[in-house]
Amino acid sequence: MSTTIARQVCIATYNTKNLFSSQHPDHPKRPREFRELARMIGKIDADVLALQEVENTAALTELNERLAQPYAHCELIEGNSRRGINIAYMSRLPFVLRSHRQIILKDETGQDLYEFCSEHAAATAPPTEARFQRDLLLAQFNLGDDTLAVFNMHLKSRIQNDWAGIDSDVLRLAEAQAVLDIVALYEKQNPQHIIIVLGDLNQRTDHPSLQPIMALGYFDPVLAELVPNNTQLSTHWSKPRDRIDHLLLSHLARVRYLAGSATVHREAGARKASDHYPVSVRLQF
Repeated sequence: MSTTIARQVCIATYNTKNLFSSQHPDHPKRPREFRELARMIGKIDADVLALQEVENTAALTELNERLAQPYAHCELIEGNSRRGINIAYMSRLPFVLRSHRQIILKDETGQDLYEFCSEHAAATAPPTEARFQRDLLLAQFNLGDDTLAVFNMHLKSRIQNDWAGIDSDVLRLAEAQAVLDIVALYEKQNPQHIIIVLGDLNQRTDHPSLQPIMALGYFDPVLAELVPNNTQLSTHWSKPRDRIDHLLLSHLARVRYLAGSATVHREAGARKASDHYPVSVRLQF
């Protein structure tokens, strides 16, 4: 008689704050920050680590080489960031990536949304179609009979550039609507896949600009398990009343969720590594 052994998989999201390689000409990550970031990643001990604000493959490789236990699979696709801060994955499990950086965003009437890509462009050129400020990066993991689909994002910040021609909340709302459309279609086409939506959403989940994502009806384990006992709980330490790093589980993911595993990692040194705390959950397969 065969026995099936349950397997736990830890999934985490982490904004690494300007993870620029040591070769960056202007703003390399300082050695102390690199050390603390590597130490924090070791403490999280995630099987799947979704990252935001990674410069390029060289920076991702440099970080991985600093880990006590480097990841076997690390990959990044450069998106639309004007500051060179991209989305990446580090994983113990092999995966396949799909970018959505070319998706054109729509306004609330369904029309294409336009913006200026720089102050210079605003003065000299017509606006261009708005796209994800970074990307919506899908990673698919084959776990035997199961497929885990992780959608990693870094939505528009609250910074408002007067020359942009579009309000930051309006742009974030358009990104959130695109996330809803893409994830809902994916779920319809792949009803058996276990889906997680995560990343730096740059707002609280009760903010109007995030309501399209919340319309997915996904489970927020941090809100359900940790916030009731600590209403000031934050994953962004410099703004203690705001929780902007989120990890949301589809119905099938919630079924696999290990109750009580939601964690906001506030270990000593976390503030030296980044201005965000990592968040993780565990699923059972």
